[in-house]
Amino acid sequence: MSKNLPMLWHIPLSHFNEKVRWALDFKNIPHQRQRVGADYLLQAWRATGHGTLPILFLDGKPIRDSTAIIAALEQRHPEPALYPKDEAPLRRALELEDYFDEVLGPSVRAAIVTPLVREDPDLALRVLMTGMPDGAYRNLRRLGWIFPAYYRFRHKIRDAKLERSSDRYAAALRAITRSRNIRMAALISA
Repeated sequence: MSKNLPMLWHIPLSHFNEKVRWALDFKNIPHQRQRVGADYLLQAWRATGHGTLPILFLDGKPIRDSTAIIAALEQRHPEPALYPKDEAPLRRALELEDYFDEVLGPSVRAAIVTPLVREDPDLALRVLMTGMPDGAYRNLRRLGWIFPAYYRFRHKIRDAKLERSSDRYAAALRAITRSRNIRMAALISA
């Protein structure tokens, strides 16, 4: 592949990373993908000053954060559009995106992964390393004794927050269902 193509640094098992992969695919943007291993924190920090993925390199410049990446893709490749053109629907779409990124996504991750980390840290590590380059699990397994504490620290997981997480994603699913039902009723009555 060409060096001029956008390069996506990503990990396979992450809703933030998947969102960017979907955007690139939806827009049919030729690009390269670099699956990074468990050592991605240092690589990401060097590239952007933050230890998070995904990172998309456009013209050799790193863009971090899935929302910023999608905004850059929308600006550079406006069609097919991912966001509504009109102001009110655009504002609502961005509010939903922010809610899913900052509240629902982390709540679902905490509610699913945290019990697994508590019950079987080795299995949790294997699951989180799914799709990473060969050796990622083996390399991180050496630090397995600290993994549960590190994971809770990295994702700011606390017992009280974990309890709220279950309530949040249940409420979000109810809201999505209500919203879908409202749209369906509007289509039927039109």
